[in-house]
Amino acid sequence: MPATPNNDAWEELRARQELQEHRFQSRVPVLGPLIVALRSLWNSVATKWYGRPLFVQQSIFNRLLVDRLVVQARAAEAQIARLNEIEARIVTLQQLVQDLQTQTAQAAALSESLSQRVQELTAQIAEHDDWFSALDREQSHLAHDLAEVAAQVVQLQRQLADSQQPAFHLKANEPGNEGER
Repeated sequence: MPATPNNDAWEELRARQELQEHRFQSRVPVLGPLIVALRSLWNSVATKWYGRPLFVQQSIFNRLLVDRLVVQARAAEAQIARLNEIEARIVTLQQLVQDLQTQTAQAAALSESLSQRVQELTAQIAEHDDWFSALDREQSHLAHDLAEVAAQVVQLQRQLADSQQPAFHLKANEPGNEGER
């Protein structure tokens, strides 16, 4: 039996799938058994041989119908379970997207802050360029190399921020890729 909310209905359907011949009864005192015997004899002659094949045919149909209903109910239950799994995965993915958006915003803010700092340092270097020109040529090269390294740091940070876009991380979390990161 399927695990449905209404098992009693399935049991009742199973119990009633087979048709039964009518058994005559009588409440008449003393003559009741004679009346039942006459009705049974008349039923045997008039309708029993005509009705039995119909009973069998209808019982077979009923049994097939109940079996099909049970299969359909089980299939519906499996679909409901699958939908519940999909819904849970959607909620997980939505939370992941939200987390990635938060991380992306934080990385963008950090990148902007570092970019501003590099610009400040570059401006300070430009202001003190006269001072650097008075220094030894090698010291001047070191200062300019430092500025280039700082610019490369900013560029790497921007690339890091770009690589943390949600589409990049969602691919690793798609079904079948859960272990990849």
